[in-house]
Amino acid sequence: MGKIISALKPARFIVDVKRIKWKVSYLTDLTRYGAAYVAKACLIKAGFRKFIAQGFCSHRPTYADGAPAYDELVANGAALVKEALAVAGAACLEKIETKIFKL
Repeated sequence: MGKIISALKPARFIVDVKRIKWKVSYLTDLTRYGAAYVAKACLIKAGFRKFIAQGFCSHRPTYADGAPAYDELVANGAALVKEALAVAGAACLEKIETKIFKL
């Protein structure tokens, strides 16, 4: 962490978000799939090397009518995989902003 803070001395705060896990897996009926995303987020006060806020966020899929089957998920260059992971990542980011950083 020292190198990051030294390189960013003019910055007052540093936001560090690390993706812990992202995956696509089957849901409860084993024929439908959804995307899961887990990340750790830290807000650091740069000059003091002090953590202001930190925590984990996760977005886990739940079964819903219309969840794609495997063939649908990987069709068209895995377009639905990319879309599902983007939605899961955005949901996790919203949790970071509102629940962890309280913005």
